[in-house]
Amino acid sequence: MAASDLSPTPIEGERLDLEGMEDQRLLMESLGRLAMGVQPLSQWAPVFSNPKLMHLPGLRCKAFTVWFPTMLEFVGQGVGELAQLRNEVEERDLDHEGLFDVADEAERGIRGVLSLYTKEAQLFINDRRLQNVHGIVSQFFRPTVGVKWYDADDRVVYRDRMPDDQYHEIMRAFYADIQGSTLALLERCVTREEWVELGQLAQGQASIEDLTHLADRLGVGTEVE
Repeated sequence: MAASDLSPTPIEGERLDLEGMEDQRLLMESLGRLAMGVQPLSQWAPVFSNPKLMHLPGLRCKAFTVWFPTMLEFVGQGVGELAQLRNEVEERDLDHEGLFDVADEAERGIRGVLSLYTKEAQLFINDRRLQNVHGIVSQFFRPTVGVKWYDADDRVVYRDRMPDDQYHEIMRAFYADIQGSTLALLERCVTREEWVELGQLAQGQASIEDLTHLADRLGVGTEVE
């Protein structure tokens, strides 16, 4: 079957086997999925949104492209798994101290930022991440390219395989000025209200410090695998 005959597939995360999982482990898994959404932001935002680093556009662009696709991973995988964990936690009537309320706010904020970007822009940012982080250039010689993006209308992260000529046509529009294109997409993020709201959450209830305190209160702060 040709790539053009395929339909995009929603990414929904794994079906978790929660039966028999200990209460403490259940809470730790829930906290871990939340951290999956906010920890990358805490790590990379101080680089790409730092006014003191405006003279280093290349560094800011790289940090932005490393961070951005983690939002797709959270919405596509973490959110669905968090819903399963939440149902189990609530069914067992476990005290979670508002953990899922924070997760809901993180999801809302991340969806808001993703909604600022077209499918094509998301594909370009992810392409830059693949090259900046992994040095992956296989998309230049394979007949189809694996892609994923967030559809704001459907509120779904999709995956698909795109014919290489279609993919490269999209990339050419951005690669004519790689740094300029990336900076424009970066600025679209950090100058919008959606970013302000997400940033406030990441510095408050969803900060690494607050999540660490929450983990301690829930008794999972010292859990070791």
